[in-house]
Amino acid sequence: MKTQIYPDFIGIGAPKCGTTWLSNILLLHPEIFVAHKKEVLFFSDKFDKGCSWYLDHFLEGANKKSIGEFSVNYMHSSGLPAKKMHNFNPSLKLIVMLRDPIRRSFSHYRWMKQIGKIPENTSFTDAIKDNSDILEYSLYYKNLKPFIELFGMENLHIIKYENISRDPEKIQSNIFNFLGVDSRFDSKITKKVIGKTISPRYRVLENIRVGIHKFAVRNNYDWSISFIKKTGIPNLYRLINDKRNNTNILSKEEYESFKEFFEEDIN
Repeated sequence: MKTQIYPDFIGIGAPKCGTTWLSNILLLHPEIFVAHKKEVLFFSDKFDKGCSWYLDHFLEGANKKSIGEFSVNYMHSSGLPAKKMHNFNPSLKLIVMLRDPIRRSFSHYRWMKQIGKIPENTSFTDAIKDNSDILEYSLYYKNLKPFIELFGMENLHIIKYENISRDPEKIQSNIFNFLGVDSRFDSKITKKVIGKTISPRYRVLENIRVGIHKFAVRNNYDWSISFIKKTGIPNLYRLINDKRNNTNILSKEEYESFKEFFEEDIN
């Protein structure tokens, strides 16, 4: 009979705010176990699979001091994940990463272009018309309110993306303190850019990469994803297959045009 291991922390979002960077740092800490599948999605899309299915993701964490997972869509699901999480464990520690909402939305749009969900020649403004979720993910007050009401601010650790470049070592130490593990540990990767969005130079290579990732997830080879991350291969791939064109840049006019949309939520 297998021993059930329960997570004590969950990274709930938001996407394109440095969650891959942070999850890789946590993955390297000897006292922390992070589920190999970055997007477990149990409390949003896969709740019907049952608690046993969810807990199977943490079996390897039996000897770790802190155990958890990252699923960046938990923050954007009409408050339902918050209720399910609270019923599951009202003492869960939640990790939240935020970013300038307009710049986060633009990065989300670029990521969707990278993986082929938005045609390459589609502008940011046009993409929003058919993909309203791009902006909805950046409504932080609306999305965080259910979690704050249920868990309290004391169980939320909020990291601002903009501070990563300013003092990454402090962010690393603070998150280790929040999780109750040795804060003196240095991952050695705090200054590395991880999970960078690219404009694929060769679309066929990106299609192959996406296909391999989907195959690994679909066939429960999530351990292989964690292994490959540790090798540095994903960063080498991005270096080789990024054509670095001007569509990577958010114009001042585009930035100004979306300010009004976020004004109320920011206030």
